[in-house]
Amino acid sequence: MKPIDLQINISQMHEVAKAGQINNEAITGQQHLLEKESSDKAKTEKDRVNEKKRAERMALRQEERKKRRKNVIRAKEGKRNKSETMENFRDEKLGLIVDVRK
Repeated sequence: MKPIDLQINISQMHEVAKAGQINNEAITGQQHLLEKESSDKAKTEKDRVNEKKRAERMALRQEERKKRRKNVIRAKEGKRNKSETMENFRDEKLGLIVDVRK
């Protein structure tokens, strides 16, 4: 081997090493990008799950409120009906008329 051949081989080794380093940096950059995207997706999925849970809770609360309102309205109507029926059985001289069955 001639000294010129050794110089060429050494310079080629340097360029091969540079190319390898550039490839490694590119791969590392891609890995970081993929990790970042996956963490972002995980965060959005958690947010979606939390939003779904909140929506379900709100729907349940609204249904419960509607049921309570209906019950309150029914109770008020029931009291009105009872007071109306009680007025029918009330006599000024006798007071409250009670029918007892045996």
